[in-house]
Amino acid sequence: AGELSVAEAVAGEVGLAIHAARLLDEDERRLGLQSALLKAAQVVTSDLRFESVLRRLVDEVATLFGADAADCWIFQPGRDVLRCRAVYGLPEEDELGRRIRPAGTFAAAIESGRPVLKRDFAHTEDPPPSKNFAAFEEVMVAPITWLGEVRGVLGVCSLEAGRFDSSELEVLDAFARFASLASHNAESFEERERQAQIQQGFYRIAEVLGSPLSLAETLDALAEAAAEALGGDAGVVLEPDGDGLRLAGAYMLPEGLADRLSKGLPATATPFLAAAEEERIVSSTGLADDDRFDEATRALLAEHGYAALLSAPVQRGVRDSAAVVVLFRAERAFSDDDLALARHVSRAARGALERSQLFEAERRARGLSERLATVGARLVMNLDPARVLEEVVHEAAALVEADAAVLRVLEGDELVVRAATGSSAGPLVGARGG
Repeated sequence: AGELSVAEAVAGEVGLAIHAARLLDEDERRLGLQSALLKAAQVVTSDLRFESVLRRLVDEVATLFGADAADCWIFQPGRDVLRCRAVYGLPEEDELGRRIRPAGTFAAAIESGRPVLKRDFAHTEDPPPSKNFAAFEEVMVAPITWLGEVRGVLGVCSLEAGRFDSSELEVLDAFARFASLASHNAESFEERERQAQIQQGFYRIAEVLGSPLSLAETLDALAEAAAEALGGDAGVVLEPDGDGLRLAGAYMLPEGLADRLSKGLPATATPFLAAAEEERIVSSTGLADDDRFDEATRALLAEHGYAALLSAPVQRGVRDSAAVVVLFRAERAFSDDDLALARHVSRAARGALERSQLFEAERRARGLSERLATVGARLVMNLDPARVLEEVVHEAAALVEADAAVLRVLEGDELVVRAATGSSAGPLVGARGG
């Protein structure tokens, strides 16, 4: 009996120890969860850059669940395509920026509005998962919602079966709510930032294009003003050249791309020329799949790291229509404010070009007056008729920037060449006739 009592006492102690251990584990788990949620809250409130917040959230959620991978997908405008915005444990070069239509587990979470746990994922997912997801045994996905609207999904993945528990779905859902809050905060911040950028853009356009400049300087300034106002990475002005377009002005453009554009692009390679003639804006949120640009042009821009663009028409006269093009290194969705700002650039460019033409005309007139005064002074001092004729023909060619010039004198009934300048004009001296 004594041994039995001892055994019962030992068993009771063991039971109490096990219960205490379970309570301790549960307390530790709750503390870990509270700590993770606190970190997530700090992430959301301390950083207003959307991409940065999402990257930190997927890192936190992967650590909390001991997941082998985590990912966050956000709906593109139009809400029919999801785009990967952050990953953990997956090849960024394959996944970041990838677009998919909701299907399988993603679609189930979006349609139900609730988190979903998918076991035996690699074999039961329909349609079958992509190569980077084909090895995962379990996947949990929670919808990212804001005011009842699903804006994306947050997921965690495990290579081992049994790692996730259905009781953890609520935890993942809490992280998804943080992601939705981050999205809302970032959108609000970006909208305020965008409005400030637009205001600064108007000031910058007025500042850069408000002063009288030469035509070449004005075209470079136009490229600069457009790029800075729209937050682009580079700007170019393309003008008609025969049946194509060639570079007329540039800002922050790589040398290799500038050299290539200086040689010209066929008119059919881009929609710029036709759009400029019709005074239309051209926007491309993703050049890689934009078939309005031929394959060679898309490859050229991609080679130099550009993924999106926005173009505005530039009227250079009654007939000539150029285009100012802002280039972006990342794909970008353009807002109504962007388009309005592009139209403002177009209007400001017209005024700037008119001022530059007046500036050029005034400069040429001043230069002509000064040159004529100089020539007149030299001719007065020279009494040799032949020398006078040589001076006149040489200065005439220089004044109009001609390659050659001849001076004919009426002698009797014939015109006789008495002076000539230019590489091939010398033998003409003495020639008679028209």
